[in-house]
Amino acid sequence: NSDSVARSLLSTEQDSSLSNNQDLNISIIGAIGENKGYDLLLALAIYIRENNLPLRLIVVGWTMDDIKLQNSGNVLITGKYEEKDFPAIIENNDLHCSLFLSQWPETYSYTLSLAFYHHLYPFVLDFGAQAERVRRTGFGLVLGNSSPSYLSARLLDYRNELVSRRMQQ
Repeated sequence: NSDSVARSLLSTEQDSSLSNNQDLNISIIGAIGENKGYDLLLALAIYIRENNLPLRLIVVGWTMDDIKLQNSGNVLITGKYEEKDFPAIIENNDLHCSLFLSQWPETYSYTLSLAFYHHLYPFVLDFGAQAERVRRTGFGLVLGNSSPSYLSARLLDYRNELVSRRMQQ
């Protein structure tokens, strides 16, 4: 099954480190509508912009309102993709992790499988299959809160960890 494959692939995260002046590039994978957390993503983008945080949101796919989201802050939208193109998208955008903002339980998440397979450390809300799979694999962080300030703080913690790795090399 994909989770046992994920466990074997996830012994290491994406080989990432950041310099102190680099943004953390966060992938949001898929077609992002209301049920996938569009409003929360928009609020997060605005919060990041207003607080001048070193976080960059990269939607690998599209949203219900790409223009509004792009105008809100530090957001890039790649557009529709095919799975075979995913490794090039990761490399071209220097993706460091993934963020899943689904607002209610899902029974399975194909996009989480992509994140697992490509070692993009996932941050997920505490709902359904995504949270269960992150807990089961031990790879990723289940978020206890969905406020933009909380989400940003957890993402900044991860960024700081990557910066620390760079400094230890």
